[in-house]
Amino acid sequence: MTFHRRTHNVKAIVISYCIATNTDESMALSKVVFLSGSSSLPHTLSMYRSLAAAFQQEGIEAIMVDADQDDATVRQSLESCKPDFIFEINRTRNQSLKAIPVDIPHIAWIQDAWRERRPTESKQLHYCDPLFGGSDLTYTLIQPDYFGFSHHLQQGVWGRLHTGIDPLIHRPGDRDETVADTAAICGYIPPPLHAMESAFVRTALCQSNGLTLRVDQVAEYLLHEAKVSICRHTFPQVHALITARINECLGTHIGVDVLLAALGQSATLQLLDTEIPRITDRMALGHLALKAGMTLSIYGSKEWQYWPTFSPFYRQNLHAAQDLAQVYRQTQFNLHNGSFGMHARVLEGMGCGSAMFVHTGCFDDTEFDIKRHFSPGEHYLPLSIEQGAETLRYWRERRSQLRDIGLRAAEEVRLRHTWRHRAREILSDWMSLTSCQAVVEPTAAG
Repeated sequence: MTFHRRTHNVKAIVISYCIATNTDESMALSKVVFLSGSSSLPHTLSMYRSLAAAFQQEGIEAIMVDADQDDATVRQSLESCKPDFIFEINRTRNQSLKAIPVDIPHIAWIQDAWRERRPTESKQLHYCDPLFGGSDLTYTLIQPDYFGFSHHLQQGVWGRLHTGIDPLIHRPGDRDETVADTAAICGYIPPPLHAMESAFVRTALCQSNGLTLRVDQVAEYLLHEAKVSICRHTFPQVHALITARINECLGTHIGVDVLLAALGQSATLQLLDTEIPRITDRMALGHLALKAGMTLSIYGSKEWQYWPTFSPFYRQNLHAAQDLAQVYRQTQFNLHNGSFGMHARVLEGMGCGSAMFVHTGCFDDTEFDIKRHFSPGEHYLPLSIEQGAETLRYWRERRSQLRDIGLRAAEEVRLRHTWRHRAREILSDWMSLTSCQAVVEPTAAG
C-alpha cells in the first residue's frame, strides 16, 4: 500500500519508512466497528459483512452499528463499544461527525462520487461537500481525481483499497459447467429518458435571458453529442460539459462552481453525472456481444427491460454472491466495462475461474489498477469497444486457452485478493500510520 500525504514532506518520508519497518506488536488491535446503514444498497451491506468476517478471522472483534439510527443513539453505541477505529463506506468522519466520538479514529472507504445517504439526509456530491474529510485514513477504489478530489488530497492520509473475494463462494467449477458461445453482462443500466418521470426530466434546469434549458435537453446533449462515458470522463469533466452547454444555450458565463452550488445536493445532477454516463458504456458492451454472435444473458436491475434491443436477453437481478458466482462459472465470455479494472465483478469472476474480458477505458493506471496486479493475456483479456467483436470471435474456438487463463486468474486471486487479504491491508496500514503519528507529531510540535 502506498500512502499519499502532501501536508508535509517530512511526514511523507516517515510514513513510507514506517510502512516498511513497523513491527511494534504492542500496537495490536482488538476491536473494529463498521458503521453501516441498514438502508444501504445490498452490495454495500455485502462488503461490510465480508470485511467483518475477514477481521474476525484475523482475531479482531468486528461489530456492526446501524448508522441509520439517530446521532445520539449511534454515538452512545460507539462510546459503549470503544473500538480501536471506525470503518465506514462512502462517508468521511466529518460527514458523520455528530455521531462519532472525537477520540475514536475513523477510516473512510470512498467508492462513489455521492455520499452514502442517511434516511433523513439529502443527496450530496462528495467533492463539493464542505463537510467532506476529517478521517484519519481515506481509501478510494480508483484514482481520487476521478471523483473530483483535488485540494482534499492536501490533508490527511490517502490510500487505494480494492474489494476482495470469498474463496468459499468464488471458486472454479467443473470444466463442463461452462456453456460455449455464451456471454454475460452483470450490472446496472439506467432507464431511457422517456421511461423516467416526465415532470422530472422535463423540468427547467436553468433559465436566463428569457431562455430555458430543460433537464432532458442537457441529458440528450450528454448522451448523443458529448457521448459522456464512465470509461472516458471524470466527474469534474462531466460537470464542465454541463456548464459549457448551459453557457452556450443561454448566453451565460457561469463557472462549474456555480453549477455545483446550485445542484450539488440535487437528484438532477446525479442523473446527469452518474446515470447518463453509464448508458453509453453499457449499451456499447451489449451491442458488442450481439455483434460477435454470442448467446447473451443480462443480469441486473429491471431497467434493462426498458431498452428494446436488450430486453429479450434480460434474465433477472441477482443479489446473492452464490448466484452471481454460478453465472460466472457457466458463462464462457464474462464482459466488464467501467472506470477501472479492479472492479468487484472482475475479481469475483476471476475467482470463479472465468476468463474475464475487461474494458477499462482511460483509467487503467498501471500504478494501482488491474495491470499492477494481473498480466493481460495471462490472467484476463483486455477488451476495446471498437475491436471487441473481433476479440470475442477470436476466442470462441479457443476454449481450452480460456479455461487456462481463468484458472491462472483464480489461483492469483486466491493468493492475494481475498477479503482476508483486504482486512490485513487495513490492519497493516492502520498500525503503520499510528506508529508514524507517534514518531511525527513530537517533531511537528517542535
